[in-house]
Amino acid sequence: MSSTANGALRDFTILSNDPGIKDGAVFQFMFILDDGAGHRLPCAFPAAPANPGNVKPFEYQLHAIKEQRGGVTVTNNVIRPEAGQTAFVHYTVSTAGPVTITVFDLSGSIVNVLQRGSQAPGDYSTAWDGKNRGGRVVARGIYFIRVVGPGFDEIRKVLVVR
Repeated sequence: MSSTANGALRDFTILSNDPGIKDGAVFQFMFILDDGAGHRLPCAFPAAPANPGNVKPFEYQLHAIKEQRGGVTVTNNVIRPEAGQTAFVHYTVSTAGPVTITVFDLSGSIVNVLQRGSQAPGDYSTAWDGKNRGGRVVARGIYFIRVVGPGFDEIRKVLVVR
């Protein structure tokens, strides 16, 4: 496992070849704050609200990403932008050429452009943070992400909630 810091945010990476990382597995973790002077404070969920000293680890059930048709997959398609949530777009370009990723609202108006330009063959990812081209959070509702490239033209839905 590795970690990187970006201000107050910490990103932890667990390699996918770890034998415990598989579809359906329950991943448990606990953070330990260490002041460097031998004082360690575990950070976890209280197991019993009446007894804050009795804690349980954070827990997350892992699910494999199921590739969607056309080599375009959108994950986390229900987002709350005010909470920092984003929708992730994964796509595969098999032949070099122009790729455009556009977010539309229900009326067909362009909300944001996530990618516009030529890309070499390979796997790519980008994200939509629920904001328009002006950087403002969009209204709640259904939005469409259209991914167009050499040999594919796919549309996926994203729901923005508050």
